Amino acid sequence: MNPAPAVGTPGSPYGLPTGITTVLFDLDDTLVPYLPCWTTALDTVTQHLAHTHSGVSGPAIAAAYTRVSDTLWRDYEQALAHLGPTPVIRAHVWRTALHECGIQPDERELGALVADFARQQLLAITPDRQTAALLERLALRYRLGVVTNGDRSTQHAKLGHAGLDGAFETVVCALDTGARKPDPAPFLHACSDLSVAPEQCLYVGDSWANDVVGAHGAGMHPVWICPDTVPAPPGRPPAARFPDLPSCLNALAAHAVRRPARETEPT
Repeated sequence: MNPAPAVGTPGSPYGLPTGITTVLFDLDDTLVPYLPCWTTALDTVTQHLAHTHSGVSGPAIAAAYTRVSDTLWRDYEQALAHLGPTPVIRAHVWRTALHECGIQPDERELGALVADFARQQLLAITPDRQTAALLERLALRYRLGVVTNGDRSTQHAKLGHAGLDGAFETVVCALDTGARKPDPAPFLHACSDLSVAPEQCLYVGDSWANDVVGAHGAGMHPVWICPDTVPAPPGRPPAARFPDLPSCLNALAAHAVRRPARETEPT
């Protein structure tokens, strides 16, 4: 038997626990700097809308969409889940925001808008060779996976545009599987996919509510990616904290290299 290597040694300068064999990641604004891409795409499509609908500005449409999107997605279970497939949900969010701006799109215009917004977001994502190289290094020591609140087609496309699509053994997309983070279900789905126990897993993410609280609830060890200037909310602290993803990945790789990749079975 060749047991999987475990990360973590007593006195680790990173505060990481022992017995870790698996590292799972959030996607948006953890693996992929998604908010800037989302903002760029929103500016592009709302400027176009302003040119085709007089009496309303691009920034006003963008502000309405941001407000409506934040409100509805925050209350996903009550406001959106019953609507069905993800494209229908996204169309509903856009329709609601445009109605606030006095724009009444027909179904054809609405469908084109949803598709263009998604396309513009992907176009704003560029290959991240540094992260890809660090993940390749980590994969020599750990099982790697993703747990994200998005849908499968969109999230896999993001990974592809970032050049990270070959790095992971599993990608759990909670929007397609039912409950979303911070519910334990998507975290445990990844454990089932990889045949690992939650306590063997680090979970790396940028959201305190979804990632730190959610990983703790699933029995994993959360690693929080957040600038040092941001105070931690009240509650159970993460296993470790890093100001950005590269510092986290470098620390994990340096920590793991202290353990042999394989342990020789006794004879």
